[in-house]
Amino acid sequence: MYVSVQLPKNVELENKTNIEITKGFLSFYNSKDGSQKLKLIIMDFDVDQKVNVDELDITKSDLPF
Repeated sequence: MYVSVQLPKNVELENKTNIEITKGFLSFYNSKDGSQKLKLIIMDFDVDQKVNVDELDITKSDLPF
């Protein structure tokens, strides 16, 4: 499932930046076809570190889903 994410205004993050959300909530919006879609509203966050996914040693069995 695709989930839209909304950051605070004028905030830009580099691709693959790892953040910890400190204040936010789930919401929804009505798409053009009339269906409802999830949206994550992030109001405040801390930048942990930049993670390069290609350098991680992760197998499918390590994932919780």
